[in-house]
Amino acid sequence: MFVDHPHRCLPILAVLLWGLTAVGCHLGLPPLALPPGGVTVTRVDVAAVEAGLGDDLRSALTAALARRGLGGGQTALELRVLDASSSAVAASSNRRVHRAHLSVAIQLLGVAPRSVVLSAERSYIVDTEHGLASAQARSAAFADLAWQLADDAALWLSLAPTEHP
Repeated sequence: MFVDHPHRCLPILAVLLWGLTAVGCHLGLPPLALPPGGVTVTRVDVAAVEAGLGDDLRSALTAALARRGLGGGQTALELRVLDASSSAVAASSNRRVHRAHLSVAIQLLGVAPRSVVLSAERSYIVDTEHGLASAQARSAAFADLAWQLADDAALWLSLAPTEHP
């Protein structure tokens, strides 16, 4: 018999486990599609009626890319708003709870083009006695959603592998 005592095979198993770990670490993640220079937001297409949403998305995405060290490059990034809507989901005598939904399509152009659709939702409270507060709450909700989706987009750009047709 090759192994006459069960504890003698432990060094062999340890070496095998170490070898598999080394091979796995060597292979790692697939290569990223980002060029070394980084990404620049070239176009933000907003067909929504939400005032200031395009500017919020552009500044949020530019800042999120810069935080990850991906900003200021030659590769173009285009963003299109697919949906920016809100609806009332609950009500009381003087308050309403609204749901804001924002959905965007992001396309990275260049040598290794790829795209993704990201969505986010958020609730906000509106005091029904003050109309101006309602507009401000809606605007703040969409600004928060823009920053959240910008962070998600920067994370996607930094981690997503190259797509193959």
